[in-house]
Amino acid sequence: MYIIGLTGGIACGKSSIAELLRKLGARTFDIDKETHKLLKPGGELYNIYVRHFHRRILKDDGEINKSMIADIIFNNYKERQWINSVAHPILLNRTRDFLVKCANAGELLVVLEIPLLFEAGWEFLVDEVWAVHVNRSKQIWRLMQRDKVDWEDAELRINAQMSADEIAARADVVINNKSNGNYKIIRSQVLRVVRQRLPAFITINEGNLKNLYIKRTKNKSDVVNLAESQENISNDSNSNADNLRSDTTSANAENVISVPVP
Repeated sequence: MYIIGLTGGIACGKSSIAELLRKLGARTFDIDKETHKLLKPGGELYNIYVRHFHRRILKDDGEINKSMIADIIFNNYKERQWINSVAHPILLNRTRDFLVKCANAGELLVVLEIPLLFEAGWEFLVDEVWAVHVNRSKQIWRLMQRDKVDWEDAELRINAQMSADEIAARADVVINNKSNGNYKIIRSQVLRVVRQRLPAFITINEGNLKNLYIKRTKNKSDVVNLAESQENISNDSNSNADNLRSDTTSANAENVISVPVP
């Protein structure tokens, strides 16, 4: 089993990359979604948060007000440290449980989508780190659009995390997401990286390539020409599934950069 840690700054586009890898056949785990489950009434983090912040963080229906928690995280360093101190150990155990299940199921490729991978010090969980990078102004704009916040608030949230440049410098693979949401461009970059680094996986899961070429229209059954998906796949690959990572000697394509860990 080969494990990729997928990380990057807020609003950089990690979920789009994870979705593509999932369609290729990878098992994925989204730490943010897992956190949201734990914050539901009865969840492991729910009672901890309510005891600490009291009922002011609850909405009328008893659910935790996630917008209020976000404001606390991004505006109060001390409280952010407390949240990390209680949440990270629980989330780490959940992540380990997921990896055990994947190993028992014989999964070949697992992707852990962890925004604070480096901050939490969880690099030991993965075989390599992929970082999704976007320039700062575009990151601010995307965050403003996504979370309906103003420029100042977006900057505050971005500044509360490790910078996109620092994350990229520490990663094994950097995907420059400058596509403005263009699915075809993102898809092309992800396929290029997978073909370069994990040729055995792409060969074993060749049948899943068609999942990446379904047009994002209302007509989900409308499939574009799949010949494009086959052009760079080696027909004589005898790579062993137990050795998914290949030697990479040319990862300096226009939008994809391979960066060695310092």
